Amino acid sequence: MRILYFGMMGTFSLPPFDLLTQSGHEIVAVVTPAARAQTAPVAPITPLPAAGALLEIPLIADQGEPTIVERAWALGIPVYALRRPGAVEFLDLVRQSRVDVACVACFNRIFPADLLTLPPHGFLNLHPSLLPHYRGPDPIFWQLRDGVEPMGVTVHWMDAGVDTGDIAAQAPVALEDGLSWAEIEHRAAVTGARLLHDVCAGLEQGNAQRIPQVGGSYQPSPRAEDFAIPVTWTARRAFNFIRGVQAWGVRFTVQRAGAPLRLSSALAWTDDPAEPGSVVGKDGLVLVGMAEGTLIAESA
Repeated sequence: MRILYFGMMGTFSLPPFDLLTQSGHEIVAVVTPAARAQTAPVAPITPLPAAGALLEIPLIADQGEPTIVERAWALGIPVYALRRPGAVEFLDLVRQSRVDVACVACFNRIFPADLLTLPPHGFLNLHPSLLPHYRGPDPIFWQLRDGVEPMGVTVHWMDAGVDTGDIAAQAPVALEDGLSWAEIEHRAAVTGARLLHDVCAGLEQGNAQRIPQVGGSYQPSPRAEDFAIPVTWTARRAFNFIRGVQAWGVRFTVQRAGAPLRLSSALAWTDDPAEPGSVVGKDGLVLVGMAEGTLIAESA
């Protein structure tokens, strides 16, 4: 199939791109969000940019890690930086590309209806939750906060709503304790890549399913108070939440009687019982009693 691929520079966009290209699909172009300084609605990103130019692209991966832009360049695939998805220039570009379907794996722009209808098979989005639950921009955060097990990924058609389109496929993503944000994103992306590959194969064969979403929930971007941790949580839940989110560079506040306790990271948890909200210092660490078990952490 001829595919227009939308992604960003983080962990989540690369595994689906790799599997689609390795499976013989033709990625006609890669589209990534434009840097703030870009004024054109859409502009090509050419190989070997001037020193520092690539760093202006939002959410570039850590040094040493491949990016979707670099991978596309290596394969001779054109790359575009998109500022305004509804711009006439971009709509014309999509029409001229004659793509069968567009695939999206992490993108921070809203797509207008006249763009979504251009490919014959529409737009497929890879969303890291089991829709219809946890719609919105940061589903992994909210699943970690709520202690959801298992997490999951969904491939769905995009429509005028936010993550509300018909479901094409979904699968759970089992996670062991203590994974980092990047590790969780990678696990979800690898599972999602297989789903997206299978859905594209189904489109080619004419047997892709469409299941309407019923009910569900939407969560916004996290606010400062969403990093608070009640002592009514289990130690395991608090540990996995902190470990998963601490790469954001935030401080976590344990809500307890008396002065709040601020933590920077979590190291472990045990089943050892302790009074919820109790704090014991040991070897430079703090042991925090939770509803079930004890959290071992570093204070902020």
